[in-house]
Amino acid sequence: MAGALAIGASTASPTAAQEPFRPIAASLEARPPIDTTTLAFEETVEMTTLLEKTIFKVDVLRLRILIGNPEGRELGRIAGSSQISDREDSAAMVALAARDVWAVTTFERNIGLDQFVDGVLGNLRRAVDAGAIRTDEYDLMRDSLPVWYDFLRLRGIHDGDRMLYRIRGPSLRTIFVGVDGEVWLDQLDRGASPPRILIAGYFARGSDLRNGLIESLLAANHSRATNREPASPGPVNPRGSGRSPARSPPPRSGG
Repeated sequence: MAGALAIGASTASPTAAQEPFRPIAASLEARPPIDTTTLAFEETVEMTTLLEKTIFKVDVLRLRILIGNPEGRELGRIAGSSQISDREDSAAMVALAARDVWAVTTFERNIGLDQFVDGVLGNLRRAVDAGAIRTDEYDLMRDSLPVWYDFLRLRGIHDGDRMLYRIRGPSLRTIFVGVDGEVWLDQLDRGASPPRILIAGYFARGSDLRNGLIESLLAANHSRATNREPASPGPVNPRGSGRSPARSPPPRSGG
């Protein structure tokens, strides 16, 4: 399951010090804006996937990712090529190196803290097995996630809650926004590990999210190739639907 991943030198808002837990802001607009100007290019690519769990195909969350250049340009080339035999693996390898990324996870059912943490750690365990992250990075995430998200222990995750992520080079900003718009977490972490861990949870071999994301990339390229007059992309919908951002980055709120 997708989740906030932040380690290293943290400038996290002191949510954990509040007792009882309360939102740190009434709305996302009250927080520093998220800069997405580097994603306002034609080469920016979009990938989406819906995570389903249990044999009854219960929708758990929807993930939407925008990847900028140079990886966005290379992903577009891979998706449009018929000469690359393993396009899925090639695309995943490029995505793992991306360091200009905007992503939003929208939850589609109520879940508890333990279920959330178990889902994140499951994908990270597979990322370790795939060699995408180190064992010590996994161990730190295992110990840290319950602390960062302790406010979810009583509150839980609600249908419609969102988690926003912005990777810019060696930094990761993570924001948890409730369905009512209140901000519960706004955390900035610097260093090479935080972006790598987040992306590995999405694209490492064995991740619950990898296949759906890559399939959406290839399907979108096929649709563009067969549609003679595609509709204008229009602005990005911050709640996770809508078209690719060509020339229209996510709004300043990032979500």
